[in-house]
Amino acid sequence: MDLQRLKASGNRVGLLRELLRRGLDDEARALALELIQGGEPYEVVDAEGKAYPIFHPEDSDWLYTRRREDRWFRVCGVIVRGVWTLQRARLFTCDVAESVLPLFETAVPEDSRPREAVRVARRYAYRQASDKELEKARSSSWAAVEAAEEAAYWAAAEAAEAASWAAVEVGGSVTWAANGAVTAQKEEDRPAFIRETVERLFLRWSLGEVPEFTGGVRPHGQPVDNF
Repeated sequence: MDLQRLKASGNRVGLLRELLRRGLDDEARALALELIQGGEPYEVVDAEGKAYPIFHPEDSDWLYTRRREDRWFRVCGVIVRGVWTLQRARLFTCDVAESVLPLFETAVPEDSRPREAVRVARRYAYRQASDKELEKARSSSWAAVEAAEEAAYWAAAEAAEAASWAAVEVGGSVTWAANGAVTAQKEEDRPAFIRETVERLFLRWSLGEVPEFTGGVRPHGQPVDNF
């Protein structure tokens, strides 16, 4: 698809999605930079006009490993600001956290608190859970993090931390949930995990439609969409 023609059509969301499909080549990056017009590129604005800075790029380990230049950060920010919603941000954190929960559950099979936090957070994204339910699930999941740390289950603790961040207020949670999931991996496995899971999920929630609510649980073993 011709990028300039798409730009001229005024379909900003369609243009941003096409930039992603193009793989952020030089032409796509240059065009994306033209779209930044004031404000913070990593903010998502809700229906009431409140801005949530959902990414902290300087602290995003998974973004940093892919950093070739500042423009890559800014292109991601343009995509987030143009396409993402608070719901997409929450569901991204849920998927990232869920991808590493087996690390926690292998070490602490009897503890379901982090998985429950993700389940409630996913329900919350669809307005199927209350603030009180989310707060309770979040507190329980942080307690699971502390228990794993006391037992020196470090990878499990990082995985549980990712789940806990899925259940906090959206602002900043994308950064910390993704960081927890990455840190839960062995160091030599992190680049592949970032490429094959975190970035793929980023594309999935940038390009794909938000699915219908299915009860707060993604079927076990369901593969991440491959864009």
